[in-house]
Amino acid sequence: MNKTVSVYNIGVGNIELLAKKIGYWQNQGLKIKMTCPKYAVPKFKELIDGIEYIEIPFCRQVGNKFILIFEFLKRFLISCCFISQIAQTDVLYSISSVLNEILLPFFVKLFNKKIVWVALFENEVPLKRPGNFLIRILAWIFYQISFLFLRTTDKIFAVSENLKLALIKKGFDIEKIVVTGNAIDRSEIEKAISQKEFWFDGLFVGRIEKAKGVFDLIKIGQGVVKEYPDFKLGIVGSGDIRIEEKLKRMTKDLGLEKNIKFFGYVSGPQKFRLLANSRIFLFPSHDESFGVALLEAVCSGIKTIAYDLPAYKNIYLNNELIAIPLGDIDSFSEKVISILNIKDFANPNGLKLLVSEEYSYERIAGLESDNFEK
Repeated sequence: MNKTVSVYNIGVGNIELLAKKIGYWQNQGLKIKMTCPKYAVPKFKELIDGIEYIEIPFCRQVGNKFILIFEFLKRFLISCCFISQIAQTDVLYSISSVLNEILLPFFVKLFNKKIVWVALFENEVPLKRPGNFLIRILAWIFYQISFLFLRTTDKIFAVSENLKLALIKKGFDIEKIVVTGNAIDRSEIEKAISQKEFWFDGLFVGRIEKAKGVFDLIKIGQGVVKEYPDFKLGIVGSGDIRIEEKLKRMTKDLGLEKNIKFFGYVSGPQKFRLLANSRIFLFPSHDESFGVALLEAVCSGIKTIAYDLPAYKNIYLNNELIAIPLGDIDSFSEKVISILNIKDFANPNGLKLLVSEEYSYERIAGLESDNFEK
């Protein structure tokens, strides 16, 4: 193809998936350069070679969402110093449609119409969701503003049909929207499944925040422990340090310290080993646009329980997922207990999704690169 793709990644998304997509594009003959925080470069270099990096200095990894707003503003301002380097490209790829990932690309596109600008659209930001009120309001305002800039893109890669419909309702041209789906790391999941042994009765993987249902999760665990005193629940993920501390205090206050283990952030092979070696995946999130962690659990072939959200209805069509009414903690606990009683932890329909091409990174990377044009 002999094109250059400039990946704009100041927020640092899913490193493993992005590295796999970049590898696919390189095999197609695309030259890749990436703008990202300096601290993320070593991780990318562990996974893939041949990338030209535009390193953004003075970046910090921040857990507090309010402070994160100012951190992203700082990253944007610093990246403006490299705008001439970023703009030397054929394709400009925003890893997300959040404001910090599209603001500078908007200005690049504004002054160079020849560049093809594409952006990934992964999430809606509803006004009504659990969490800090001020943060919710700010996130929603930034989300609405982002649509103004997003209209300048040449193509938008929506990860689900629901997100495509959301864009159409906002007045976006249907011709510029491409539904790509999301990808899983099939090879790592298969490797983890081949080494299967049970470590945990239940597992959660996700960001530690109220909207992900983490406080519901502790209450669900409390309900299960009444019936199964030795029930073991692993919680994988990180987030706002205050939420993490509150969650751990709640665990201690309820006398569940022996039942619940916090792992913090885990990625790559270790994450997939944890998934494959758990009996049940618990995902009481209140708000999802897709849910990659949920898909990874389903494809790991374990029983998976989640709240019944609209985003799942076009993904799980063959009973791969056990859906519980939103917020019904008692029913969630009862379902976990029921599965433990009958000792049936397999999810054969989930394994069918694992071998489906629908969620392969090769298909998605190929679909995206096929649309690196106006």
